[in-house]
Amino acid sequence: MIEIGWITPDGTEIRCGGDSWIVHELAVIKFIRGLRFQNLELKKKIDEEIEGWRLKYGSYCLYPDYAIERLGWIQVGAGLFHGIEYAGFDWQKNMIFPYKEAGYRVQNMYVPHSSYLKIDCNILLAIKNGDKRVQEDGNEFKYDGTDKGDTYVNELGIIRKARWSDW
Repeated sequence: MIEIGWITPDGTEIRCGGDSWIVHELAVIKFIRGLRFQNLELKKKIDEEIEGWRLKYGSYCLYPDYAIERLGWIQVGAGLFHGIEYAGFDWQKNMIFPYKEAGYRVQNMYVPHSSYLKIDCNILLAIKNGDKRVQEDGNEFKYDGTDKGDTYVNELGIIRKARWSDW
């Protein structure tokens, strides 16, 4: 069990806050950025949805809410008290059970199952690759598949050139 962070649909635990290297919102942002190496079209779709959400709901808790409602991520330890915030999808019940037993406050968002966007990728690798903000020449990444000389780390830990880097 993690104290503060995210639990993703595949059971990956992402530690956030405290002595960790990332905060809740930043974990989601880095994940979305890093998706460009695993599924650029999906990343672009998510970017469009996020912009739609921003226009409709504003920017407060935008990325955490998107992660919970669309990606099926479970937020652990949000707020002043230990708590769980999740969409309420059937398959999440087993994932939150240990936290419920440990006394965490559980908040079910009651999101319809049809809103779940199933993503098949290496989540931790996407976060790692989404951590890069600046190219070697000092220019900021666009994250849309148009960056020249773009590199990433693959699942074997080998640095690779992105498919679009020589376009």
